[in-house]
Amino acid sequence: MKDINLLPYNVLEERKNRERTKVFITILVIFGFIGLILIYLPLFKAKSLEREKKAMQAKVDEIKHVVDDKNKLDRIRIRVEQKENLLKEIEKKEVFVKDILELIEKEIPQKIYSVQINVGGSESIIISGVAVNDNAIADLIYNIRGTQKFSDIFVGSIPPTAVNGVNFTINLIIK
Repeated sequence: MKDINLLPYNVLEERKNRERTKVFITILVIFGFIGLILIYLPLFKAKSLEREKKAMQAKVDEIKHVVDDKNKLDRIRIRVEQKENLLKEIEKKEVFVKDILELIEKEIPQKIYSVQINVGGSESIIISGVAVNDNAIADLIYNIRGTQKFSDIFVGSIPPTAVNGVNFTINLIIK
């Protein structure tokens, strides 16, 4: 059976042309949309990669700060260890000097009074005081030499005799 079409030929042609135009416009819109996607997709990807790059750069900067902080802490730890070692050395020397001072105290004769002992660093000691006479000073030097803890013992000064006794200064160098 054949279709009977009562519409004139030009109307039928016009309808076909409209349908072709619709299909053509649809295809054109699809291609345009695909074209826009192909243009903007790399831009969106570039923006996304740029955001990721900034985030990674922030993490790298944070890691650099952590590394800097770690290096700073390592330097501080080294300084603390050096200071602890220095304190231990000082404590040892203080104990040594304390022992030396106790030793000197035991060796001071009774004829010497008003004694002042100054520690000049960790290697020298200065004894100042007043003695009854020169023999008391000689006894003190003799007693200190007997300890054998000093490499050099010498009289720094004995000014002229005072009314109350003989002033003296003795310098000791610790071995």
